[in-house]
Amino acid sequence: VSIANVLETRLSLAGKMAVVTGAASGIGHATAQLLCSLGAQTVFLDRDATKLDAALASASDHAGKASAHLIDLADTDSIESVFD
Repeated sequence: VSIANVLETRLSLAGKMAVVTGAASGIGHATAQLLCSLGAQTVFLDRDATKLDAALASASDHAGKASAHLIDLADTDSIESVFD
């Protein structure tokens, strides 16, 4: 039994929103996928457009809704554009 299976049966994030930076790869990707699978409306943020598109496509099998935004956390304008 995996932790993901236990969480899915005991924890629902339906109706909640999650914003994940670094969602295109590594820990950020795994976190975004898990949150989406638990039903959260998940916003994938990353600066790598190609990997971000792939990450969003792989989330389409999960219960939650997902969206993606290209962002550079070193650029204030980039951050503000996501939340406007």
